[in-house]
Amino acid sequence: MPAWVRYSPEELNRCCRYFSLVGWMLGALMALFFILVEPFLGLSLAVLLTMAAGVLLTGAFHEDGLADTCDGLGGGLTVARKLEIMKDSRVGSYGVVGLLLVLLLKWQALMALGDRAPLALY
Repeated sequence: MPAWVRYSPEELNRCCRYFSLVGWMLGALMALFFILVEPFLGLSLAVLLTMAAGVLLTGAFHEDGLADTCDGLGGGLTVARKLEIMKDSRVGSYGVVGLLLVLLLKWQALMALGDRAPLALY
């Protein structure tokens, strides 16, 4: 989070009700982006650029969490060590592999949907 963003547990609790709306709006933006670029670039590039746009729009928030989780679950033997690894800002082998596999899976799933991909994004 940028330093200028105020944070408190109370503010987080108040904004939780908007998480679904924000997700819906992000999905709609990604679907619209796909619809706009697919006729010019083709399916494969449209899917890839749409995924990149989603990562940029969210600041790779979900991808970072996934990589941390993969590192912690793959690298730690005890619960305490797993949590310690997850809090570490560095990305390890399990994080990289997990993230690559999930992104490839997402790309293939959207490719399989073809022109119905915007429905999955939305």
